[in-house]
Amino acid sequence: MNYFKNNKNEIFAFDDEQVKQGYGKDLIPITEEELAELLKPTLEQAKKQKINEINNKCKQEIVSGFTSSALGSEHIYQSEPVDQINLMGAVLAGQDSLFKCGVKDDGGNITWSYKQHTIAQLKQVLADGKAYKFALLEKANKLKEQVKNAKTVDEINKINWD
Repeated sequence: MNYFKNNKNEIFAFDDEQVKQGYGKDLIPITEEELAELLKPTLEQAKKQKINEINNKCKQEIVSGFTSSALGSEHIYQSEPVDQINLMGAVLAGQDSLFKCGVKDDGGNITWSYKQHTIAQLKQVLADGKAYKFALLEKANKLKEQVKNAKTVDEINKINWD
């Protein structure tokens, strides 16, 4: 592949056959090193990309489920938006109810079933889910603050969710 730029640093790429046909003749040829330099994000671009990455990771984590010991032992609860609404609805109903939860086996597989929950247990599941979600939002906020305060792209690249 042959790389070129114009006077606005816009990048173009042509294969050998295209170059033989005259493509790129009015452009400035550049090396792969120059191409890599031109493709490097600015500090503001890197900040925006990293904040989007953090937001996406946080959203992924929020909907990946959480655990609660409201039933006396650890169970897993789903947390997609519809699951969150269903849990709030069950708590607002103010009565004991069946609610879907899962148990993980030694192989990491989850068996889902509807188990009877008292209203107190449902409230505890809701509180545990809220605490889980809030911790993730707090983590995301701290990371985004680090990104905003970063002075170089290298500093931004060192900021990671895990």
